[in-house]
Amino acid sequence: MVDVSMRGGLVLGLILAGCIYLSVLSPAISLFLLVMMFFSMYRCMTMYVGAYRDEVMGGVITYGRSFHLCLFLSFFASTIVAVAVFVYCKWIDPDGFSQTVRVSSQYWGKQAYTEGQVSVAKQMRLTTAADMAFSSIWIFSILGCLVSLVASFMIVRKNKKK
Repeated sequence: MVDVSMRGGLVLGLILAGCIYLSVLSPAISLFLLVMMFFSMYRCMTMYVGAYRDEVMGGVITYGRSFHLCLFLSFFASTIVAVAVFVYCKWIDPDGFSQTVRVSSQYWGKQAYTEGQVSVAKQMRLTTAADMAFSSIWIFSILGCLVSLVASFMIVRKNKKK
């Protein structure tokens, strides 16, 4: 079970990391790449968990087990994305990363209405590459959880059509 999630997570993580790098290199296609990320998540989940259902489970899988596998898969993928984000922010383009953090902090500082919001904007300046990596784990795990809800339903639904 974990083996399927790790293999699928590796493939999905590499695809997502590639989409992130491409969106940085060419911001004009970032919306297209965002759609491709969601499609890739859905497709990898249905492909790997569907293969697990057919090969290991004898063609029958419960919604809970399917969701569990998809969630593991998205967690492994988010870990690979976190490594890619860390490498990018730490070694590939650290100046661009620090400039982005500085500009974001200034923007949110100007938009702040209360003193608490101003302090949060000032804390943004302390964001590191490790912070970005950990936040990408959370973000892609949550997105994976949402996509898993739909993918698991489709995997179980295909099971009932047979």
